[in-house]
Amino acid sequence: PKAHEVLQHPLFWSSEIRMSFLRDSSDRIELEDREKQCDLLEAVEQIGPVVFGDNWDTKFDPMFLASIGSHRRYNVRSTRHLLRLIRNKWNHYIEFPKEVQ
Repeated sequence: PKAHEVLQHPLFWSSEIRMSFLRDSSDRIELEDREKQCDLLEAVEQIGPVVFGDNWDTKFDPMFLASIGSHRRYNVRSTRHLLRLIRNKWNHYIEFPKEVQ
């Protein structure tokens, strides 16, 4: 591939573009009909254990984890829930205590 093509890879995205992608991905997954078989949702859930092991909560600071349970419950084995956590915390960052920010 050419250099300008390589630079389009997510590895080289800015922080803003990465967060936008994760937020948009979370929103898209939430819109999927969970009553029917959804290939996208299945693919997202299957890749989770490869990326973060059994539980993604082991990858976060305990102080951050203590701040996540007050508004919504998250399944620490679900990639969809991890994406939703990232989206929600990004959108409500200003509401975090200073020590968590």
